Amino acid sequence: MISCEINMNDKVIEGIKHDIHFSLHKIYTFKRLNLPLDYFLGEFKTVPHELIDGYNIIQPLITSWNKIINENRLTEDEIYYVTFNILSIFLSNYKKKVLLLLSGPTTWKKFIYHKLNNELGNILNLQTEPGDPTKFDFIITNYKIKNTQVPVVWISDQLILNDLKPIKQLLNLSL
Repeated sequence: MISCEINMNDKVIEGIKHDIHFSLHKIYTFKRLNLPLDYFLGEFKTVPHELIDGYNIIQPLITSWNKIINENRLTEDEIYYVTFNILSIFLSNYKKKVLLLLSGPTTWKKFIYHKLNNELGNILNLQTEPGDPTKFDFIITNYKIKNTQVPVVWISDQLILNDLKPIKQLLNLSL
């Protein structure tokens, strides 16, 4: 259900399946033994700002599953708990898919690609072939692009430190 809404690789899907199973087992064990759930549910009362987008996708899916398939066995707090566990797996394995469109000599393009990959490669999946631009989270370029449905970050030809700030802001990273 979640993998239909969010593009995920098999490793992430398996991690989420395992975590959902473990989370539900934990909840049902606590309930069966009449143990208080507050200990591990208390931290999930508010949604952190940087997780709101993912939460707004995953929480309705979990709520729908709980209602239709699980016969409303989970409370709202338990749904929060499962949702945040899924978000943590997703965010720890997710790389933003970015299209790198550059104008200039091939050597310079390779240099910029490697510089960006060294700085942000653990959180970016840099692509240099356009394909379908709507399949990218955003575009990094050194020239003006009009009429695009995805965010565009313009960088200078020298790729200075200031060029990384808007990219990191788009990724919700602390600067």
